[in-house]
Amino acid sequence: LLCYALAVKRNRFQFWSLFTNQVENNGKNLIISYPRPLPTKGEYQLETYTYGEFYDIVLRLSYILHHELGVNSGDHIGISCTNKPLFLFLLFSLWNIGAIPALVNYNALGNPLVHSLKIANVTKVLVDPQASRPMRDSEELINAILPNVQINYLEEDELMKVILNSKSPQFLQKISMRSPSTLTDYKPAMFIFTSGTTGLPKSAIMSWRKAVFGCQLFSHVFHMDNKSTVFTAMPLFHSTAGLLGLCAILCQGGCLAMANKFSATYFWKQAYLTKATHVQYVGEICRYLLQSPLSKYEHLHCAKVAYGNGLRPDIWQKFRKRFNIEFIGEFYAATEAPFATTNYQRGEFGIGA
Repeated sequence: LLCYALAVKRNRFQFWSLFTNQVENNGKNLIISYPRPLPTKGEYQLETYTYGEFYDIVLRLSYILHHELGVNSGDHIGISCTNKPLFLFLLFSLWNIGAIPALVNYNALGNPLVHSLKIANVTKVLVDPQASRPMRDSEELINAILPNVQINYLEEDELMKVILNSKSPQFLQKISMRSPSTLTDYKPAMFIFTSGTTGLPKSAIMSWRKAVFGCQLFSHVFHMDNKSTVFTAMPLFHSTAGLLGLCAILCQGGCLAMANKFSATYFWKQAYLTKATHVQYVGEICRYLLQSPLSKYEHLHCAKVAYGNGLRPDIWQKFRKRFNIEFIGEFYAATEAPFATTNYQRGEFGIGA
């Protein structure tokens, strides 16, 4: 709490500030490990980025978003993107510019999608090619109800070619565009939408205070450090992966490993390839993994912590024993809630809590 208070006083409390600190101190550490799916099912090409490489990409993408797409400080910008490095590049570029990201559920379409954009006052949406179909199917409705919303369909391959070309003239002067003097820790860091199971999705405001302080505390509770790698197959547009995965491990200078989509068959293979120390689960994911065929990667991986919410007592120990997991980090929270409860469990005591 004291460290956070000092960071607020120095106006260095945002995730962007935490990130740039890691770039300066641990620039060669990995921040992303991504098993990119190959055409052959179950085969992957491991794609990694260090903090230094990531920083360079983000500054260049910030230039494009600002000068070519007109993204400015204070804008509410939707990100509709699957789990991949592009999601993180966009998120950090918006934070660098000073815009507020709205993490759109890329499966949403029609009225729920229009409602999500409307209640978050989104002016532009950045759309990953892999997530474009629901947006295209809803475009006519969006234009009719929200004519001022600009939809930008990104060409990922071309965009990355431009960003990675160090000789591009527009990148001779890299930019860091944040205006820190205008930001306070109770302003929104991002908008995260509820799932919409009890009506239309709701836009939960994640203040910097809640997001940063909560994630810093969470990373300590679940024993993360700068040598940790958190593997998640959960969607980054929800708080479990986006906050308690990405932002929690960022606070410690560690690495986020992500699957493009959840696969019970190849979950442990991806955890093995990325050298994950922590893996995430939600709901019945653990039951799906227990019902999957045996895999040699179940015991080749080096993960010792599995954390999430919804692990049932009847499979708690079965899950630990089969997959050689030492600690279960069960938590109970909600995106819009002001607090969480946690259980870092080992041995027999605390099973099911």
